[in-house]
Amino acid sequence: MNIEAAATDRLSPHVPRFARDIQTKGVLFGIPCYGGQIFDACVQGLLDTKEKFLHLGIGFNLITLRNESLIPRGRNGIVAHFLASHCDRLVFIDAD
Repeated sequence: MNIEAAATDRLSPHVPRFARDIQTKGVLFGIPCYGGQIFDACVQGLLDTKEKFLHLGIGFNLITLRNESLIPRGRNGIVAHFLASHCDRLVFIDAD
């Protein structure tokens, strides 16, 4: 058995194995950035993810919310943007 076959055998039946198996209208990444700051590792991860999403044909959307000191209110603002968007997945990420 080759390495790829062994890795595929370990996948859950719910994990898509091919790009055509991924069914989503798009993913919205929401990042509350207190003080408008975001760490470089976070930016690099977003760029890498966007590249992979483009390759797979998945919509990549990003919203950052700055200068909101109350975390719940900031998250609610991001959720409001998500609900008004065409995306069907929301991912919250910390800026650090």
